[in-house]
Amino acid sequence: GDEVDSMTLHRTASDAPASSSGHETSGTVWDKPQIEDVILDPVDAEIARLDAAITSARGFRATRSTAQSIATATLTKAQLTGEAFDSDGWFDAVTNHRFQPTLAGKYLVTAYVNFENVTSSLLTFYKNGAAAGLAMEDLSIAVANYMNISAADIVTMNGTTDYLELFVAQYTGGARNLIGASFAGIYLGA
Repeated sequence: GDEVDSMTLHRTASDAPASSSGHETSGTVWDKPQIEDVILDPVDAEIARLDAAITSARGFRATRSTAQSIATATLTKAQLTGEAFDSDGWFDAVTNHRFQPTLAGKYLVTAYVNFENVTSSLLTFYKNGAAAGLAMEDLSIAVANYMNISAADIVTMNGTTDYLELFVAQYTGGARNLIGASFAGIYLGA
């Protein structure tokens, strides 16, 4: 019969199947599949597939790593001056600070901002210079502190004239600094 321990599955010589020549095999030991082999192999394969897709993805990620002063109660365009990547030159980090893809389709857009010493702040996406009913995040706290907020949405772009911008506001009673920001878009398909 089969004897099982915690590491391997052993077959005795008397239980071994006959070989194609009609002779029994003896002393055969099969490794018992480890649960992580069964689970992680497909997960590792999926991670590798996603890594390849992300590496070849069409899109951008714009950033701001220096302070931008934001007046109280004033919706202001985030001046994103850096780029982590921009596969097709769709983000203008110099003049307009906006995303204008030349490929029509749907895009996943995300944004993250970090304010210094605020009690209430907001971020939203503008499409073609106006609020377009896209994702917006508004957060308030009792005591002024650092505040991180984020939002995401899927938006359809026409590939010619459509553009997106990231706008922020804070409501603390005086100018406050936007001390970090990220705005990203990835093409999902037509």
